[in-house]
Amino acid sequence: MKITRRVHGSDIELTRTAQKGSYAGATRAYLTTPAAQRCPNRVQAVTDLELFVLPAHVIAHAVRTWFPIAAHLLDGLAVVTRRSNVMTEERERLLSLGSLAAGLTHELNIPAAAATRAGAELHDRVTGMRAVLAAAREDGLTAAQISELADTAHTLISSQQAIPTDLLDAADAEDDLATWLESHGVSEPWDLAAALSAVNMTKAALLSALSGVTPEQTVSALRWMTTLIDLHHLASEVQNAVTRVESLVTAVGTYAQLDRPARQMVDVRELMDATLTVLRPRVPASVRIVRDYPEQLPLLPANGAELNQAWTRLIDNALLAMPQGGELTLTWRCDESHIHVSIADTGCGIPEQNHARVFDPFFSTRPLGEGAGLGLTVVHEVTAVRHQGTITFSSRSGQTTFHVSLPIRAEQHRC
Repeated sequence: MKITRRVHGSDIELTRTAQKGSYAGATRAYLTTPAAQRCPNRVQAVTDLELFVLPAHVIAHAVRTWFPIAAHLLDGLAVVTRRSNVMTEERERLLSLGSLAAGLTHELNIPAAAATRAGAELHDRVTGMRAVLAAAREDGLTAAQISELADTAHTLISSQQAIPTDLLDAADAEDDLATWLESHGVSEPWDLAAALSAVNMTKAALLSALSGVTPEQTVSALRWMTTLIDLHHLASEVQNAVTRVESLVTAVGTYAQLDRPARQMVDVRELMDATLTVLRPRVPASVRIVRDYPEQLPLLPANGAELNQAWTRLIDNALLAMPQGGELTLTWRCDESHIHVSIADTGCGIPEQNHARVFDPFFSTRPLGEGAGLGLTVVHEVTAVRHQGTITFSSRSGQTTFHVSLPIRAEQHRC
């Protein structure tokens, strides 16, 4: 049988079992609190089974009559426990949401600021383009020459010629170009040299481009070419920044899975990549991430949002274990029946005396107030209970690995 609960219009599977002696239903009917009289869960038979059914009021009467003191104590304990769980879970969710929001704001602000700056400069260049053209015509450049110079600039931009990767080499090339321009009577040559060197314009190519203009027309011709080059680079900056924002928004959508059914066929690599994108602000520069994914993995019948929460908690714990830096390795494999995920870190490890309590609710090794101790409990609930998989771990100083195995459907085997 399986137990489900409807959450926001979707049925979430809480547990599934074939164990003899399992029970479900109004198990707290003896309590007097209003919440205890509501049954938010639904029990469904997934195979043929035999049930022993007792009415809830019979159990409630028996417990209250035979064990009145125990029923009274359990009644009070249920209220306190429920309130404590709600407050703790809400606090953990708010802290996690605040941390993610702060990180995403920072990540979005960088490309947004770049797009704003490039857009403002692009506006100024487009506005000044008329003055550049007017100066070119005043110096005697014909429409054909202006068009030919524009074609040359477009060719340099489109050819994507190799730019020196060494910063010193690039600076030297720009200085040489500025010196050459100055020797040919160009005022403020460094401004033009920066734009020309950005497309790897050499002195030989420059002489070829200017072969059809007179010395008096040289400055106007160069300013026209550099204006077009600058316009292209600024437009590219805006496009790159907007593309980065779009990729972040897409990653957040994939991470949240808000517009998708609760359970569907999902690409586990896509979910992991989206989780890493969302968690990027939390990853220090001293941590190296290694992805070991096969070229092809089968789709998995799963709740994508829940799996993302599991990956988030496992990766977050791994990062906390490596305050001085290290390596985070994400490995995916599959066989005929399961997808196997390993998340390994080179951090401090889990003390052996804590191994048996890792998945216990409210158990935490963090300082008081920094963790509710529900992270790995949620991971176990999502992977082992709701997705009928398994989760194990191995740990020693310098190497901790969590292994998650999730079942796949036979028709989806492509390994």
